[in-house]
Amino acid sequence: MAAGKRPTVKQRTILKSNGLDWAHWLILKDLNSEMVIKHRYTDRERTVFK
Repeated sequence: MAAGKRPTVKQRTILKSNGLDWAHWLILKDLNSEMVIKHRYTDRERTVFK
């Protein structure tokens, strides 16, 4: 699996609006309607809708 990237300011606001702490998540895919994110420590993947 590819390495995740740090979230941008816009992505951070999307993560905050979904009740997540942006410091604990990396961005794998950023699509038009959703983002695929990965937890930094547990490697859990999750899909978040924008």
